[in-house]
Amino acid sequence: MSFPREKGGETFISRRHAFPAQKLGLFLVMLLSSCWAAWAGDAYLASRLVAEGLDLARRGQMAEAAIKFRAAAQADPNNVNAYNNLGVILRRQKDFEGAVGAFQAALRVRSGEARIHSNLATALRGLGRLDEAVASMKNAASLDPNNPTIRRNLGLLLWQTGDAQEAEKELRAAAQQGPGSAEVHRILGSLLAGSQRSREAIEEYRAALRLDPRQPSVHYELGRLYEAQGDLEHAVAEYRAASELDAGYFEAHQALGSALLQLGDTDAAAAALGRAVELQPASGESRRDLGIALYRQGNIEQAVAELRRATELLPDDSSSHQNLARALRKVGRTQEAAVALSATRRLNQRAKDAIRAKGYNNDGVELLKQGRVEEATVKLQYALQLNPQYADAHYNFGRALLVDNKLDEAVSEFRLALRLKPDDADTYYYLGRALLAQGQTAEAVDALEEAVGLRSSDAAARNALAVALAKTKRLQRAVSEMRIALGLEPNNPLFRENLVCLEQRRPGCVLTP
Repeated sequence: MSFPREKGGETFISRRHAFPAQKLGLFLVMLLSSCWAAWAGDAYLASRLVAEGLDLARRGQMAEAAIKFRAAAQADPNNVNAYNNLGVILRRQKDFEGAVGAFQAALRVRSGEARIHSNLATALRGLGRLDEAVASMKNAASLDPNNPTIRRNLGLLLWQTGDAQEAEKELRAAAQQGPGSAEVHRILGSLLAGSQRSREAIEEYRAALRLDPRQPSVHYELGRLYEAQGDLEHAVAEYRAASELDAGYFEAHQALGSALLQLGDTDAAAAALGRAVELQPASGESRRDLGIALYRQGNIEQAVAELRRATELLPDDSSSHQNLARALRKVGRTQEAAVALSATRRLNQRAKDAIRAKGYNNDGVELLKQGRVEEATVKLQYALQLNPQYADAHYNFGRALLVDNKLDEAVSEFRLALRLKPDDADTYYYLGRALLAQGQTAEAVDALEEAVGLRSSDAAARNALAVALAKTKRLQRAVSEMRIALGLEPNNPLFRENLVCLEQRRPGCVLTP
């Protein structure tokens, strides 16, 4: 606490103008009382402003609430609730930078409060700074280890960073600590389904529905798992529950109609698929399946209309063309049927070529692992001849060219791969490596930034990014990236050597990407 200053600066008491001891004591008591009253007044004002801000927030007046919280923080810089509540408002307004600043200010006042660490983690997540978000949420969990919400949120963050094993541990802990949370079981079910552990996922979804049966998305996801296991009867029950709970749930109506079609319940399938088309007229899959159902009902002209629209929406779907050809033959339109049948044959051949291309690609990958680059190149070229739109084959061909030091061609292949598959972290990494080898340092930094942004736990990408940054004289950032890389792989001697080289700036020291 600092004493208030008079206008014009600090006032000093010199020995020449000293008060007698008794008067001096009385003066100090009065001064301290005045300061205490001023501080208490500021604290009261801040508390009142916080209360007013909360009331505004409850009424949905977020901008006005933020003004109150800012004023509270100005009145009393030690009011934790002012900073924390301001951060919550800013986060809701998608001002994640501002929210991070507010939560950090709150933590400077009170560093041991779990909820603030948790809120900071959520704001950092909004900025895509996932590693920092995980660290902050771990701080929250260490301060309040029995809080199921914090454990759940930590599990979600770990899952988002790709650490499914640790995420599962946190989510199971949250389920034990808060056994009444349907949300935790739902999230855990999604994680397990993504890990191909269908039986366990089904049990978690069932647990979520026992706690809260009115969850259309959980019914739908459970239906998908049943259908994947070939259990169409249970799948239909779940899809139907989802569509009844949410009449506008397009995916549930479409899945219900398709499953009923497989079971031979044509009339019910047509009704569900008709509703799906109403909800999303541009769905080629729904129109194709509705066309099939109408054909089975004997409504051939309507079937032709739906199937023709399906071929327009799904020009590469051989099933749509084949069923259209059959319907057209049924009504005697043989020339149109022949055109549709020709499209079917062409698409079927393309599908066969794609399967062969995948085989050649896999062979090329194995040969690359064995260091047989020339043979790998031949296999990958075969794959691309069969399927020029095969992103993985372009990527692997680029890797082979990079190993062979054919940098221009490698860069070209990586760029082709990214046009076909824009969010592939591995392709950005190798593109960055190729550009770095070419001396295109600024472009290399851009590519490697993309790689790290897509997969923040990629130590090799962070190491290469550090090398590229150092070449552009951005040494402080380079050191930061290299430290993160070493933190991800503490026993990597290359990363350690690069970090020493950067920190000590030794003459003649060579950084290795």
